Formats: sequence, structure tokens, C-alpha cells
Amino acid sequence: MTGNLSEEVEKGGSKREHLKTSLVDVLKGRGNKPLLILLVISFVVNLGFSCISPVMPFLILAFKGLLRELPEQLASIQAHKGAFAFGIAMAAFMVTRAPTAVTAGFLSDVFGRKNTILLGMTLYTAVAAGFLACNDMATFILLRALQ
Repeated sequence: MTGNLSEEVEKGGSKREHLKTSLVDVLKGRGNKPLLILLVISFVVNLGFSCISPVMPFLILAFKGLLRELPEQLASIQAHKGAFAFGIAMAAFMVTRAPTAVTAGFLSDVFGRKNTILLGMTLYTAVAAGFLACNDMATFILLRALQ
């Protein structure tokens, strides 16, 4: 593999073989370092989503003042009282997802992929820091929409 996709395809190799070899090279530490960095960042972002999902209902109940102790210490949790707010928080995230993707694509065309990725990472980091300072439901929903 020479690293040039069009040359490889002309020589009889497939795009799939080239991409598979490229990914293996990146994971072994050879080749495209920026791609490895993006893979790690993507993993960390997705890990963050996976970690917050089970905790979010308890966080919402705490914001509403319904959860004042650790859930393990309570006899029962009135989760239904936070269901609407949980739905709003999830909807805020989902409703802004598609327009953000279209906007990011446009910005990528105008300013370049690297600058757009750096801007996205910066905004994502700022929103994550905002979650640490968040202490009410309205701010939580706003940050969830920006996420």
C-alpha cells in the first residue's frame, strides 16, 4: 500500500482493503496521527454519553429537589415526578443534533475540516465545563441542547 487511495484502486485494490489497512496502521501507531487523535476523542465523547445516561434521571430528580440522599439509602424513588423533565432534556439534545450537523458541514466547507473540528472540540469542552457548574434544571436543558 502506497497510501494513495486512487492509485491503490487502479492497481486492483478495493477502497475497503485500503481503509482497513489504514485503520490497522493507525492503531499500530504508524501513519496518520491526526486520525488516531480523532478516534481517541470520539471514543472519549461516546464514553461520556454512555456514562451520563444511567445517572441523568437521578440528576434531574436532584435538580427538582426530590432526591436529597443517595438513591441506595432511600426506600423508594418517585421517578415519575422527573419523567417530563427527563424527556425535555433528551428532546433538547435530539432536536439540536440535525441542525448542528448541517451547520458543521457548512462551516467545514467554508473554514476547513481541521478548524471546524477544533471549534467543535472547544465548544464541547466549554459545555462539559458548564455541566460541572450547573445547579438548576433550565441551565441543564440549555447545556444539553448545546451539547
